[in-house]
Amino acid sequence: LNSKGEILVGNRKGQLYTYDSNLQKVLRTEHFTAPIFKVVEDAEGRRWVGSNWEGLYIDNRHYRHQPGDSTSLAFDKVFDFFSDYRGRMWIATFGGGLNLAIPQADGSYTFRRFMKGNLSQQEIRVITADKNNWMWVGTDDGLCVFHPDSLIANPENYRRYTYSNDYLPASEVKAIVYDSKGRMWIGTMGGGITMLKPQPRGGAARFPCGSKPDYPVSGPAWKPGSPASGPARCRFSTDDGLLNDMVPYMIEDKEGKLWIRTKSGISRFTPDTGQFQTLLFARSIL
Repeated sequence: LNSKGEILVGNRKGQLYTYDSNLQKVLRTEHFTAPIFKVVEDAEGRRWVGSNWEGLYIDNRHYRHQPGDSTSLAFDKVFDFFSDYRGRMWIATFGGGLNLAIPQADGSYTFRRFMKGNLSQQEIRVITADKNNWMWVGTDDGLCVFHPDSLIANPENYRRYTYSNDYLPASEVKAIVYDSKGRMWIGTMGGGITMLKPQPRGGAARFPCGSKPDYPVSGPAWKPGSPASGPARCRFSTDDGLLNDMVPYMIEDKEGKLWIRTKSGISRFTPDTGQFQTLLFARSIL
C-alpha cells in the first residue's frame, strides 16, 4: 500500500502490478527480470523493491552486490525491509545478513552489513519491531532481538534465540507478527508457532506461557528450566490443532485472529482462547 492508497502486488514472474484501493483496476504494470519478494514505500515516498537474485531497486536506482566492495549490497536476494523509529531502512538479505541503507549526498545509498555469522544466520527472511523500538529479525538459525542504536554502535549487541540454545522449537524462522495486544508470534519451519512478549522497557524477550500462562493453552507448554534471565516457554503445534508445523507466513486480522499459512493449508488461530480453525480449499478454486 503506497501513500496514494494504491495496492502494489509483485509476483514470481517479475511482474509488479499497481491496483486501485479496491483492487478493481490495474493502474500500472511493470516488468522486472527476477521474482519480486517485497515492495515498500518509505516516509519520503521512495519505493523499495526487493527481488530474487537481482538485488534491490530504490525508485529508479538499481543496487546489486559488487564483489570486493564492502559498502555494496551484501547479497542479491532481498526478502524484507523495515524502517525503524528513526526512519533508517533495514534490509533482510537471504545470504548476506542484515543490511542498513546509508543515504549519500547524491541521493544514492551504500550499505552496512550486520549478522555476518554462519550461512544460516545470514539467511534472513523477516524483520519487525515492537512498541519499544526493539527489532526482531528471523533467520534460518533463530531469532535475533536488538535495539537498532545499540547494534549500530556495536554489531555484537543482539540476543539470539534458537533451537540449539533451547529457546525455540525450531531454528528456521520465516514469520513474525507483533499483534494488537503486544504479543510477538514466531512462525517456524517444523516447530509451529511460539509466542513471546517483549519486556515492558525493551530488552530480552520473555515467554509468558510457562507456569502461569496469561490465557488458556490447550496443549502442553514447553518444559520449564531455561536460564533465569531468558524466557520461559509457550508453543502451539499440530498437537494443539495447528494444521502443519511448517509456518512460512502469518498475518493478524481486525478481530485479533492470526491467519497462518502452513505447508498443508491455512489455520485461523484465536490467541485469546488458544483455538484453531482449519481452512481447506478445493484444487478447482486455487
